[in-house]
Amino acid sequence: MNHSPRPQPATRDDGSRIGLAIVVGVVAFVLGGAIGFEAVWFIVEKAIPVLMLIGGVGFVMGAFGRRRR
Repeated sequence: MNHSPRPQPATRDDGSRIGLAIVVGVVAFVLGGAIGFEAVWFIVEKAIPVLMLIGGVGFVMGAFGRRRR
């Protein structure tokens, strides 16, 4: 008899994260082949601060949204 713990159902959030990771990986792979590693690294260096800013704004808005309720 199999005594492994029951798998937890995937939440919508998990699915969107996995989907986003797949899309980002495929885009990076295609861009890497098309324009070269140096150009991809340049784009990544510019994108990471922007993504961090967007994430920070989202975190702050979420924190204020939770506090209001």
